[in-house]
Amino acid sequence: MVDIVITYVNCFDKNWQSSYEKYVGKKYQNVRFRDWGTLVYLFRGIATNMPFVKNVFLVVSDKSQVPSWINQKAVKIVEHKDFIPEKFLPTFNSCCIELFLHRIEGLSERYIYFNDDCFPIKKTREEDFFRGDKAVLGFMKRKRIKTIFNQQCFNSYSLAKSESENTDNDGCLYIAPQHTCTPFLKSVNEECFSKIEELIPDTISKTRSEKNINQYVFSLYGLFTGKYINESMSFKYTSLENNTMWNICKEIRIPQSKILCFNDTNKLNGGSFNNYKNAIKEVFNNRFPIKSKFEV
Repeated sequence: MVDIVITYVNCFDKNWQSSYEKYVGKKYQNVRFRDWGTLVYLFRGIATNMPFVKNVFLVVSDKSQVPSWINQKAVKIVEHKDFIPEKFLPTFNSCCIELFLHRIEGLSERYIYFNDDCFPIKKTREEDFFRGDKAVLGFMKRKRIKTIFNQQCFNSYSLAKSESENTDNDGCLYIAPQHTCTPFLKSVNEECFSKIEELIPDTISKTRSEKNINQYVFSLYGLFTGKYINESMSFKYTSLENNTMWNICKEIRIPQSKILCFNDTNKLNGGSFNNYKNAIKEVFNNRFPIKSKFEV
């Protein structure tokens, strides 16, 4: 049995905006949280291309975040308060959310974590993500620290190495999976979490910071302890930073890989953003025109 967990933010929700401004002390960053209107195609992609999935959990800060088109009889809605300790709430930081996903009630041993910018664009098999009692981690890259995200990944890498008693000395280099959906074994996450639980409070912040650790602490712990397989996954990563609208639309129309990610950046604003958004939604709708069971 395989479940899917999806994290989602609706930045247009006035309740969410008010909470963000109250606890963070500034206006929310539209680029970081903006909604492309493509979540529905992630659900249609799951229904079309992942027939082995049993349950789909949609993680939101509260019920006001749930899109009106979601069929709540088919999608399990999970609020942050249901699995994240109260002392860390509210949170506007995906790093914090990711550390506690394995605590979601009713979640199966094998689950796949999706950000809302990743899509199963072609037919997939359970074996693409899990082989026997192991998870397939996906292609790894060795990187240097350049950004806050890189620092978070390095923190996660270093902690996973320490807790798994991996003694390789890589200096400022680290390895991390590529940005795509991530298969997890809940028991591995629980084992890792139990080892680092006392350290976690010092890593958490309301918004992203260099002290954070992220989901990769669990992935890499699984790799270092031999419970995950490091094998190339069929995925394509595209970024708005270095891809044209035409290139991204082509990847949706004629996909070369099973999983597609298109990552937002601050490259677009105003009319440019709306043009990209409308074009991408149109080509997604052509690929997945039929409503899924996850929609009302």
